[in-house]
Amino acid sequence: MHSSYEIRIADWQEDQNALRALRTEVFIEEQGISEADEWDTLDSDAIYIVAEYEQKIIACLRLLKHGKITRMAVKKSFRNRGVGRALIEATEREALALGLLQLKADAQIEALKFYQKLGFKIVSDVFIDAGIPHQSILKDLNAKNVDYGLKRFDIVETAKVALIEAVNSGGRHVDILTEELKPELYDNAEFEKALSLIARRDRKSVVRILIKNTQNIHGHTHRIINLAKRLPSKILIKKLLTEEISDPRMGYCCVDRSHLVYFNDEALFIGFNNPTAKAESQSLLDEFENLWTHYSSEDSRLRQFIL
Repeated sequence: MHSSYEIRIADWQEDQNALRALRTEVFIEEQGISEADEWDTLDSDAIYIVAEYEQKIIACLRLLKHGKITRMAVKKSFRNRGVGRALIEATEREALALGLLQLKADAQIEALKFYQKLGFKIVSDVFIDAGIPHQSILKDLNAKNVDYGLKRFDIVETAKVALIEAVNSGGRHVDILTEELKPELYDNAEFEKALSLIARRDRKSVVRILIKNTQNIHGHTHRIINLAKRLPSKILIKKLLTEEISDPRMGYCCVDRSHLVYFNDEALFIGFNNPTAKAESQSLLDEFENLWTHYSSEDSRLRQFIL
C-alpha cells in the first residue's frame, strides 16, 4: 500500500514546516515530550534525511555533524513497512561520504531491537531523557557493512569506471577538482564521450574543471583539453592559484550536485563513488565556487591548446 515512498536529503530552510509538523505529531502529541525538550538550536546545521510519500514527508531523521542520529520519527500509518530501515541505510551512506567512521544515537528502549537488527550495539546503561528510558547505541561503519550504493575503490581501473558511471548518470552540471587531470583517469574515449553528451545536452549545461597543477598537461595531447577546444562555452578549464584548500590530496567529480566521485588521495586512486551524496556535494561545491570565483584563472599556456 505504501511501497512508493522516496528517500531524499531535506533542506531545513525549505522543509522545516513539514519537519516541525511531523516531529510535533510523533514526539509532542504522541509521546508527550515537552516542547522545551523537543526543540533545540541544532536543526539548521544538521543533515535531515526524509521519506516522502505522494510528495509529503512521512518520516525523518536528523544527523548531526559528529555522527549522532537524533529526532528519528515515522508517521504512525507508515511504521513497520521498512521506512525506518531505509532512513538508516541512507544515513549510513551520507555518514561515509562525510568521512564518519561511526554512527551513534540515544535510542528509546522500545526501539532497541530495531537498531540492533541493523548492526548497532548498546554501549550504556539505561538513562532517562525527556522522561523516557533510553540507552546509547553505536555502529562502526566500513565498506563491508555498508553497501547501499556507495562503492569504494583503490585502483585506477575501478576509479576510472566510477568517473564514467557518474558522468553518464548526469543531466547538466559537472564540476571537477583535480591535481593534473590525470590521463589514467580522464584521458579515455568513454569519459570524453560521456562529458561531451552532457555538454551538448542542454543550453544550460556546463562543465567546470579546476586543475591544481597544469604543468604536466602543457604540450601533450589530452582528449578533454581537445574537447574543451571544440566546446569552449560549455567546458571551462581554470588553474587553481592557491594551495589553501581543505585537503591538498583530495579531488572529486561532482555531477548535478548529488553524484559524487571523491578521491581521498587522487595520486593513489583511493576514494569512493556515491550516487546519493547531496549533502557532501553541497559542502564541496561551496568551496569549489569560492575557488573558481576568487582563486583561479585561465592558464595562458594551456589556453594555447584550448583556443
